[in-house]
Amino acid sequence: MSEMETYVIRFSIYAAVDGGLDGLARAIHVVRKAPVQFHDMAVIDSGETKEVSLRISGRKKDVEWLSKKLEKVVEVLEVKLQKIPTEIAVSSVQRA
Repeated sequence: MSEMETYVIRFSIYAAVDGGLDGLARAIHVVRKAPVQFHDMAVIDSGETKEVSLRISGRKKDVEWLSKKLEKVVEVLEVKLQKIPTEIAVSSVQRA
């Protein structure tokens, strides 16, 4: 069985048409369907785009699956995946 690891997924949503709420809702729906543990989310409004950052934990293959699914959401412009080192992930969980 694969070990759970913590990741940050950052993606941009094209928001000029409706303020980006429809695209953000579609992206969140994809996240809800993924077999990962959701920790938190931040959204920065940058005018025509929204920059979204998700902190999640899961098996590598499940997190990669989620990244690929997010890339297929129409309004999503770019997806970046970054693994958080274990020692940082553990210390942030212990603070919460």
